[in-house]
Amino acid sequence: MKVDGTCIECQAYTYPNTDGRQCVFETCESNQILKEDGKCLDCEEYSRPDSDGKQCVTEECQSNQILLVDGSCKTCEDYSHPNGVSK
Repeated sequence: MKVDGTCIECQAYTYPNTDGRQCVFETCESNQILKEDGKCLDCEEYSRPDSDGKQCVTEECQSNQILLVDGSCKTCEDYSHPNGVSK
């Protein structure tokens, strides 16, 4: 609601606060994305938020890396390799 009493629609990625006077959004954790409704959503295991924090992505690991539960890749130690599952 504006100062003059007229209503406005909240933009994407925001929602009205409890008294309806401001558009707000949640502050997401490092494993969450911000949805269009302004609320946070957990990324599934083996994925993480993209650089904008709006989509969960799974990193493409190299042949000598494994995909970790947080969605990042880890390089295998010397003389070792992924077990075929790469997780």
